[in-house]
Amino acid sequence: MLFFGKVMSRMNQLLSGRYKGFTLLELIVTLAIISILATIAVPSFTNVLRSYRLRAATFNLKSHMEMARSSAIRENSMVVASFNINANSYIIFVDNGGGGTGTANDWTHNGNERIIIRIPLHPSLSIVNADFDGNPMLRFNGRGLPNSAGNISLANNDNSRYMRVTLSIIGRTSISKSSDNINWEEL
Repeated sequence: MLFFGKVMSRMNQLLSGRYKGFTLLELIVTLAIISILATIAVPSFTNVLRSYRLRAATFNLKSHMEMARSSAIRENSMVVASFNINANSYIIFVDNGGGGTGTANDWTHNGNERIIIRIPLHPSLSIVNADFDGNPMLRFNGRGLPNSAGNISLANNDNSRYMRVTLSIIGRTSISKSSDNINWEEL
């Protein structure tokens, strides 16, 4: 209580105009308190940022899968989503031969086949698994149906948190989360 009284007394002196500034000791104590609070807050903020990046990348992947499906329906053509685990990226393209300059329906982007989207993941994230009947690719037909069901799992680089986009055989997408890559909870 004595300390609080001194603080209030000092505040009154500052407000009354008798003193025009702060002492060096007051500035040092204030800086020490700020640095202690920053030391406590920064690790927590880093964890929040990592979780946000993983969540954002997962929800973006889900929307890109839905965009691939709707593009296949709109263009009445095969649309391929290909996941490169080593390069930590994925590409979605129309597999229609590109006006004769490429080969249609060969699961490979070639010729003038239109790229719908190409996404490299943030360096703090990784593609852990992309499995569609043992294949890291999937293809939507002109009716919007995938060639197989499967999932894509993403993780933080420290493997403390995982998120997965699951695609059903009718083209429905869902998102799950896990802390151990074994037990999944749907969002």
